[in-house]
Amino acid sequence: MKIPKILQKNKYMVAPPPKRLRVFRKEKLKADLSGDLSKLVSILIKDKEASIDHKTYWDNFITKATKTENEIKTITKELFKEQEEEVLRNLDNIKSIKGKETQFLQKLADMNRVWLSKFLPFVKELVIKIGGEKLNEVNILANIDLTTPAMQRFFNIKVAKLVSGINRTTRKALAKEIAEGFSLGEGIPKIKARVQNVFQFADKTRAVRIARTESIRISNFSATQAFIQSGVVTGKEWLTTLDGRQDFACEELDGKIVSISRNFLNVGDTISAEGQEFEVEVENVGYPPLHVSCRCTLLPVVL
Repeated sequence: MKIPKILQKNKYMVAPPPKRLRVFRKEKLKADLSGDLSKLVSILIKDKEASIDHKTYWDNFITKATKTENEIKTITKELFKEQEEEVLRNLDNIKSIKGKETQFLQKLADMNRVWLSKFLPFVKELVIKIGGEKLNEVNILANIDLTTPAMQRFFNIKVAKLVSGINRTTRKALAKEIAEGFSLGEGIPKIKARVQNVFQFADKTRAVRIARTESIRISNFSATQAFIQSGVVTGKEWLTTLDGRQDFACEELDGKIVSISRNFLNVGDTISAEGQEFEVEVENVGYPPLHVSCRCTLLPVVL
């Protein structure tokens, strides 16, 4: 009698119970379907790649990124305003100008805690929204998973580092201005004017730079994680808009394709062109932005 394949792998030649066999068949069917679906989605992505107009894709990306930028700018300005009001209140409440200039400022840890309590939930909402859009872009109807190690590193390290850097810069600028006012013997009204100048710069200039750069970072991080979680996207392509406003280093990266898990550049790498040189100094570049106010994005690729 010919032994069925399912029994050939059974050490004691005992047929598995019906329930176990049903589970086996279900798992095999699921695996077969998963493979077939992956192939189908890969074909669809390749077809989409061939038909994508890069300018149209970038235009759509920048339209959405601009909306994200405005949302980040709004929340950043609100947080700066809260900080300004607290410092001014502290100055109003002092009886004499003595002691260290930092006595009027929040501790850095407290500043970070306030920012993270408002900024981090907002960032997570953006990642869910943008990640879902990017999964849909590659024909995957699913929600992006925020519990992966990469997601947790981004929220707990990258965003926390961003917030700490913003507040460290603010606190340093305030301490410098207040100390200078003290040394010149200025009264409270003049010192308050110095504080207001610090926050005017934060509102008009820093908030814009932060929003522009971080909207691109969050958008492209979300896209990268969506591509990884899709299970079918295996590569990513750097897309730079060649509209005359692009940075020379971004122009050199335009069209570069790497596997989905690799970086475009690592710390210490340099890009040289037209007598200019750009060196990656702070962190590896797995996705845009390459620099402050970068406007680049990514395309999904099946290698």
